[in-house]
Amino acid sequence: MKKLKSKTAAIAIALFLMLTVAITPATLPVVKGEDVTTYARLSVAPNPVGVNQQVYICIFVDPVEPTPNDFMHGFTVHIKEPDGTTLTFGPYTSQPHGSYGFAYTPTTIGNYTLQFSYPGETFNSTGQYYMPSESPATTLVVQSEPISSLQQAPLPSSYWTNPINSANRQWNTISGDWLMVSYNSSYHGFSDTVCGYNPYTQAPLTSHIAWTSELGLGGLAGGQYGSIGYYSGQSYSPYLTPPIIMDGRLYYRIYQSASGGQVWPGVVCVDLRTGQKLWENDNASLDIAQEWNIEYPSGKGVIPFLWSTNAPTWNVYDPSTGNLMFSFTNALSATAYSEQATSYPIVFTADGTMLVYLLDGLDGWFAMWNSTKCFLGNGLIYSTSPGVYQYAPGAPGTYDWRQGIQWNETIPQHLINTSVGVVYPQWVGGFSGNVLVAQVGNINSGGQQAFMDVGYDLTTGQELWTRNDTVQTDENFYAFGDGIYACFSFLTMRWTAYDATTGKQLWVSDPNVYPWGAYINYAPIIANGVLYSGSFDGYVHAINITTGKELWQFSSGNSGLETPTGTYPFWFGPIIGGDVVFAGTGQETPSQPLTLGQQVYAINETTGQKIWSIDGWMSLEAIADGYLVGYNGYDSQIYCFGMGPSKTTVTAPDVGVTTATPITITGTVTDISAGSQQEAVAANFPNGLPCVSDASMSQFMEAVYMQQPMPTNVTGVPVTLSVIDSNGNHYNIGTTTTNAMGEYGLTWTPDIPGNFTVIATFAGTNGYYGSSASTYFYASPAATVVPTSAPVSLASTQTYIMYGVIAIIVVIIIIGAILAMLMLRKRP
Repeated sequence: MKKLKSKTAAIAIALFLMLTVAITPATLPVVKGEDVTTYARLSVAPNPVGVNQQVYICIFVDPVEPTPNDFMHGFTVHIKEPDGTTLTFGPYTSQPHGSYGFAYTPTTIGNYTLQFSYPGETFNSTGQYYMPSESPATTLVVQSEPISSLQQAPLPSSYWTNPINSANRQWNTISGDWLMVSYNSSYHGFSDTVCGYNPYTQAPLTSHIAWTSELGLGGLAGGQYGSIGYYSGQSYSPYLTPPIIMDGRLYYRIYQSASGGQVWPGVVCVDLRTGQKLWENDNASLDIAQEWNIEYPSGKGVIPFLWSTNAPTWNVYDPSTGNLMFSFTNALSATAYSEQATSYPIVFTADGTMLVYLLDGLDGWFAMWNSTKCFLGNGLIYSTSPGVYQYAPGAPGTYDWRQGIQWNETIPQHLINTSVGVVYPQWVGGFSGNVLVAQVGNINSGGQQAFMDVGYDLTTGQELWTRNDTVQTDENFYAFGDGIYACFSFLTMRWTAYDATTGKQLWVSDPNVYPWGAYINYAPIIANGVLYSGSFDGYVHAINITTGKELWQFSSGNSGLETPTGTYPFWFGPIIGGDVVFAGTGQETPSQPLTLGQQVYAINETTGQKIWSIDGWMSLEAIADGYLVGYNGYDSQIYCFGMGPSKTTVTAPDVGVTTATPITITGTVTDISAGSQQEAVAANFPNGLPCVSDASMSQFMEAVYMQQPMPTNVTGVPVTLSVIDSNGNHYNIGTTTTNAMGEYGLTWTPDIPGNFTVIATFAGTNGYYGSSASTYFYASPAATVVPTSAPVSLASTQTYIMYGVIAIIVVIIIIGAILAMLMLRKRP
């Protein structure tokens, strides 16, 4: 039924758009008092269609109803199936413009006959009678072969930015925004210890830093103060609040929050991926953002707002410019923090409507404020039919916040030990399912705290249960979600879970690690059926919320002499997204000098194994679009973690290359994230910031951005080299790895003559998106070698000459001897 309703709404909106684009003479209102001849229309698409594929049936009547406030009734559709069975759908009441739509799934191959009938009716607004009509019979052909849909773009494998093209529908799984502190958590933590869960994002799988930005004077004060650092604002006056991430933009207050929740004006908007400032409004304040999915006759879509929610005036700002849009007076304070007795938490419905639950247990009332009702009551929108609105904000103005009160119920009063100590009114603890769980309590003169839990129905405001009407003296920390709520006892170091609907106990967990496991941080969270909490025992604990059994625990390790606990307490987070749990170590009230060795950890959500860690006293604040944002108390800077874009270069010799000559192909692979252009980084790496392996990332990032020593064992990234030869053949010639400077080289001998294209490809890692580059060279044929006699050495030549001279002398002597003998014979 839900799918049918969803499809019906989609069809109705599509039909409204078609009918409002151009009003033909046939759809114009008719003259008052006349009977009206009507024409029933029916459309079914797609046609033909594959068996068991959905079709969309649109029905409408011309002319339209007499006035915009009228609706037609009794729409009925008959579908005759191939076996002769007739199905009847309706009767339906029209949406505006005399239209209606719904989905239908044929389950048999063959021809179906569809026909729409309108019974006619008299409209009180004009006294006109609209006559009955029936559409012509329409044949739907259902075949065995399915009708294919358009192919959608796959999830991105290369660097991407916002806005996301609306044609990339499935990218919704990685593009969830972060609309307030601890967004999508039923419990919001306190001060700089916040939790949160974004189910629609990827996660940074390395500690690659995209950029940093200074929020205030930070780091070591030095000089006469020795090792003392500047005040960082942690934990009770933090920077980087709330923050908000929306459509690739990061919004935060310029100034740190003051104790007691006071916030000074000033808001800045920067690009999430680069940190580049987009706008600044020194007069604005900021608490939450809203993405309101509104339906109205001229279209449908999400409208974004930024809200400041401090009493007595709430302000609404344009996220694109930071300009004030309108204001609401007579307002109570609302907050994303739950542990506030004087403020009230905000939640969102499925369509982005803001709901504020206003609870006063001492005076016995419980109310709900609805942003859509407030807009409607103040004329900022108007309703054309139930659930369909026209948004018309007009010029900036001031309106009455009280117009948004949807209901106000009287509830029983609950007081504890009113004779001693300070009595606290009930305040909202958190939400689980359709239940609000509140606490009422006091602190007596001895400092002992006493609390009682009460459950309320979120729809009606009625009290559902009180937990045994007994005093709980040691349960101060809660986790809410997935139909349960759990309380942590620092006496037993265990979690106890209760059914949020009934208040009945479900299970008790095993204890935390003794002795520091008695203290947990302020921001436990339930996500994906698991309760995650950080603790002073130096562990992140993961507990199955069905059984209460611990699934895994992750240790920060031994702290040696740095902390009195012997461990690094997990104080920040957990923040969850992309199947990764992010948590940071630190403490509630930082001492000076700050302890060394504090880390941010990325932990596998399923196995509890470390994915990466990096140095930082890091209050983790938000995750969206694959980027994790935090504030580092070590240097008072924003740190943005996420994959970075890369740049690959390649060069090859272009003179004197032959098929007989080895050549060396060289190039670089560098990180071109915005952080690489920051002054200190660019000065230290004038030839570009090298890309490094995932294994080297943390120590390398600490050296680049945190002034730590450069590690000596940095390894680079793999580069694959391929060529296209003169015959058009494309083949790999080898893979090499860049060095610590981002440089690579590969020696290779061309195998045939002709023109070559060389392509260098860095496929990317968990830290960087891939990149490639190409270059060209010409290889000449190797020269033909003509065989020659072996050269004769000089010594050999001299020997040959000497022997030749001797031989000649000998010959001369012999000839002379012969001539002498002949002369003697001739003498008488």
